[in-house]
Amino acid sequence: AAVAATCSAAGTAEYWECESCGKKFSDEAGATEITDIAVAIDPANHPAELTHHAAVAATCSAAGTAEYWECTSCSKKFSDEAGTTEITDITVPKLPHISDDAHHTAAAAASCETAGNIEYWQCTACNKYFKDAALTQEIELADTVVAALGHDYGDVTYAWADDNSACTATRTCKRDATHVETETVTATAAVTTPATCEAKGTTTYTATFTNTAFATQTKAVEDIDALGHAYGAPTYTWSEDNGECTAKVVCANDASHVVEETVTATSAVKTPATLAEKGTTTYTVAFENPAFEQQTKDVQNIEIITKFAIVEGVAAEAKTVINAKIGELEGYSEERVKYYEVTLEISFDGGKTFVPMTKESMPAEGVVVTLPYPAGTNAKNYDFVVVHVLADGSTETLTPVEAEDGLKVTVKSLSPFAVAYKTAPVTQPDNTKGSSGGKTSPGHAPYTGDSSPVALWAVVLLASTAGAVLVLRRKHDR
Repeated sequence: AAVAATCSAAGTAEYWECESCGKKFSDEAGATEITDIAVAIDPANHPAELTHHAAVAATCSAAGTAEYWECTSCSKKFSDEAGTTEITDITVPKLPHISDDAHHTAAAAASCETAGNIEYWQCTACNKYFKDAALTQEIELADTVVAALGHDYGDVTYAWADDNSACTATRTCKRDATHVETETVTATAAVTTPATCEAKGTTTYTATFTNTAFATQTKAVEDIDALGHAYGAPTYTWSEDNGECTAKVVCANDASHVVEETVTATSAVKTPATLAEKGTTTYTVAFENPAFEQQTKDVQNIEIITKFAIVEGVAAEAKTVINAKIGELEGYSEERVKYYEVTLEISFDGGKTFVPMTKESMPAEGVVVTLPYPAGTNAKNYDFVVVHVLADGSTETLTPVEAEDGLKVTVKSLSPFAVAYKTAPVTQPDNTKGSSGGKTSPGHAPYTGDSSPVALWAVVLLASTAGAVLVLRRKHDR
């Protein structure tokens, strides 16, 4: 059967088809063959009822649409329900914004933490945003936002607790003084310099913050008390001659810390010397430093000191006795005699005081008296003899030792003395041996005496003592 053409599909004419040859005919008898059975599309033949679309009113934010009908087959649109008037544009243009009714938002400044906004307007119809009151420069809501400024902090200040146990960091925003960041932390403490005897020690305190804007802080404080000296017991050292004593203490904390004081000692005779033993001196030192105690030291160092006095000339009685004895000696005469009074003082307290030597204080072995050579004589060309008048008025004749410093004799009593001299026999020189002649004394080398005007002097050798003092003076003959 024939298929009617529609608005979207072609149709076919009525035809008959031979089952044997497949040919098509317009009549049932197969008399009129046809080759084209297609019927062209019929735009006006809409097979189904047209779909109605109600009009959509235009606004300021969106275009509207006109009322129209639409064929579901060919999708064409028609302004009438019968589908006779085809239309292609159903759009109704957008309406203009109504500025008189727009919502105005004033500009608001941004702060450190809060965003601000520019001045803008919002259409009350479409709710869109505009930069101008005429609502011609549309923007997005995000375009109205002024970002928060953020803080502009000044320098950080750090404040330590009075005892340095904690530290507080603070910084203040330059834009808003009410915006303050602060953090207080407990400090750690470490000894960086130990205390010494005289100097305080140092503790270093360290504060470490959580806020990375705050730097770690350290503070060195001299808050460890000095130890003070721990001096041991004083030691006392006397000088070799006991004239000084040095007191010394050493600190147990530091051996380089030493206190010393050296003072001059005073001395006093504790026990005078005797012929049998030395005397004792007590040395005393008193220190200014109260840590040092007064010290005393007893030293057995006082020796007997003797002091001779040799005076030229003797009493007439002694002179007569001496001359009588000299007259008995071969080759000697009273014209060649020197007379001396010899006295001896002795000190038992180291020379502080002297007393005349007595028979009781005379050493048992005697004393050595050194008499001067008579003027113009010498040991080389003269012989000598010493006549000593004893206490009982008798005399003893002594052969002196002819020493370089005088004529030495050992006696057990003193005054008076006389030195007699004579010219010694001259020996002929031995030219073969280069000798110049002169006297020969077996066991004694020849000495030359002092030829100056009478120089009276003596050296005393006292067997029991170590020191002697010599006093010489001239005495006129009586």
